[in-house]
Amino acid sequence: MGPFQESSAESLRRQISYFARSASVELTTKEILESTPYRRLLGPSTQVYIPHLPATRASDVIAAVRILVADGMVPVPHLAARRFKSDIELDNLVDQLGDAGCRQALVIGGGVARPAGPFVSALDVLCSGKLERAGIRRIGIAGHPEGSQDIEPQALKRAFLEKAQLAESGLFEMYLVSQFCFESVSIIAWEKELRNLGNRLPIHIGVPGVTSGAKLLRFAAICGVKASAGFMRQGTRILGRLLSRWMPSAIVMQLASASVSDPGSMIRQLHFFPFGGFPETVAWLKAVAEGHYDFADDEEGVQMVVEEERP
Repeated sequence: MGPFQESSAESLRRQISYFARSASVELTTKEILESTPYRRLLGPSTQVYIPHLPATRASDVIAAVRILVADGMVPVPHLAARRFKSDIELDNLVDQLGDAGCRQALVIGGGVARPAGPFVSALDVLCSGKLERAGIRRIGIAGHPEGSQDIEPQALKRAFLEKAQLAESGLFEMYLVSQFCFESVSIIAWEKELRNLGNRLPIHIGVPGVTSGAKLLRFAAICGVKASAGFMRQGTRILGRLLSRWMPSAIVMQLASASVSDPGSMIRQLHFFPFGGFPETVAWLKAVAEGHYDFADDEEGVQMVVEEERP
């Protein structure tokens, strides 16, 4: 591998290791409340996101937050603006989250065509005054490297600029969390586009964890991840991998390489969606964080081979 093996390889290893050590994960309230193995698998202070699924009960979110706080984790519940039926419903949830020790949240629009109540957008929730009163001041907002099936591109850009302006006020410590993607090209282009718009918010990139390819494509269709899903269907090499399972090695290496080669990149962290493969995903992250991987050449160039992936 020549020069790659020397200085560039060492810089890349440091970035990959950092991405693995600092990664956040997403778990449903059911997974948390039913005592899945997360307690013995996740390290202290891991950020654990709690999605706002249609059937999710507020009481379960609060219970999950209390468990995570007691276990030394950092709970990050989703607050889906369009799903709140009233101002009081948001008040009650946010107050209980604050009382449970929650200090961080992901505030999103909610992905439904018709708002259930008075909140039309994430910005409505952010400007309501409720989060800061409850002590929730670290705020993630949604990013869409491949666009959104619910919002046209210019509206997405306007919404981002409005939130970026709010971030400049210092009211919240804000960052972007992207939808999950399968490959890095659209992510890197999107990050540069936001930077050209003046973005200074740290970006956390959504990455699928270790899971079956069929399950991953199903979630992609549900979540509207169009470009990546098309890429996966057309790429024969990736399609072959789908017959067994999806591994995040390629995209993690590509994102780390892009971060190393572009010091101005705002990509700071990775956020993993396990999609039913939580223990396998955490095992993969642990192996990478501890350096149990190699770089190898193949017909497509340098690849990252993790011990967890070996037959």
